Amino acid sequence: FAEITGSESKRQFLKKIRVLYKDVDNAAVIYKRQKHQQDIDIWGAYMLEKYAEFVKSAAELKPEFSSQIFRTFYQSIESEKSSENFMKLCESLKAVEAQYAKIRNMRIYAGFFNSMITDYKMEPGAYENITDTLEKLLSAMGLEAEHKQSAYIQLGDLDLYGTYLSFMVSRTPSLKDIIKRINVEYENMAKAVAETSIDDVLFALDCCELYDILKDHGIAMCFPQISDNGDLGFEDAGDITLLLQNTEIVPNDVMLSRKEKLIFISGANGGGKTSFLRAIGICCLFGSRGVFIPAREGRLPLTDHIFTLFPKSEKLMQEGRFVTEKEMAEAAAACAGEENLILANELFSGTNGGNALENYKAYSGQIEKSGARAFFVTHFPEVMKHFTECGYPVFACKAEAGRVTYKIVRSREYSSSVSQILRKYGLDRDGLKERFGGGSHD
Repeated sequence: FAEITGSESKRQFLKKIRVLYKDVDNAAVIYKRQKHQQDIDIWGAYMLEKYAEFVKSAAELKPEFSSQIFRTFYQSIESEKSSENFMKLCESLKAVEAQYAKIRNMRIYAGFFNSMITDYKMEPGAYENITDTLEKLLSAMGLEAEHKQSAYIQLGDLDLYGTYLSFMVSRTPSLKDIIKRINVEYENMAKAVAETSIDDVLFALDCCELYDILKDHGIAMCFPQISDNGDLGFEDAGDITLLLQNTEIVPNDVMLSRKEKLIFISGANGGGKTSFLRAIGICCLFGSRGVFIPAREGRLPLTDHIFTLFPKSEKLMQEGRFVTEKEMAEAAAACAGEENLILANELFSGTNGGNALENYKAYSGQIEKSGARAFFVTHFPEVMKHFTECGYPVFACKAEAGRVTYKIVRSREYSSSVSQILRKYGLDRDGLKERFGGGSHD
């Protein structure tokens, strides 16, 4: 992806592959619609015509790929263009085009076609020359043959158009022979094109588009180093999903050794915890798939699977949110392995602090046994206190002058977001006492 994002010729090559696939798909649709006809080889000629256009234009770009997938495909195109068979193909397609150009260059309506069937009984052997038939039809309708216009065949006309061309093929033995010879020589063409997965091409083009968007927004990007010892670290990693919300991206750093597998994050509501979690997940996902990551620098172990536990709503008619979250968490832990990542946002939030702590203890034991790495965002001070005292890595939202900065930093301190909420509304401990009628409320 490094070479594709930085090379316009490689992007153009991939775009041409995308167009070719679209053309082949269109031809396949037409072919299926006409499969009940006797002479359907004409649609193979259409597909091969598009293929010839692709080969000639793509070979001129001369992109030099290091990717084995695209290099092999491009080399086959280069050799194809210079081959004797390809030149014969192009000449044959010219002959096909010349034979049915007269049909294409007339505007064909359903009424014209029906008139042919009913008035002129178009059956094999009825007329030796299709042009004579057309001239008779035009003359009968008070039109001159020279009043020809460029045809534009709508999808709804394909059945009529296909039947019309099939009749023409049946009445022109030389054309039929050409088409059959083309299909015999290039019957494996579609299969050869399919060997380059269209999903790979579309994915590469999407990555190029994303690269351009991030570059325009000034987002730092890099290709991370692969960590062999399990270390994970990012510098200025950003949550690029915030671009969809037109929200400023505040980058953050994280550095963890291979032994630090369970990480806890706390802090004020709206302080950037979830964005921090998403940024880590995006970097691990992209980096493990060979794509650039939204960070200035990065080092990560390859990740096979990423489990995201972002509970949104409880099952109102069933066990409730807590049970639902617990089931989700246990299902992820049961599938997780050493090269997996778990991202959990406000897990077990449907219960009280004491119960949540007991479940976090049990769940962390399951995760440690699996060998996976897990990040937990939680608002429970009981949970943060326990795991901080046990020596687990802890991150917290950084505040300055009582305001959130959206920076997440590694810290041994943990706190609830209650105090920040109070400050937001101009309240403190004394103010609360006064509102509740004196000092009776602690």
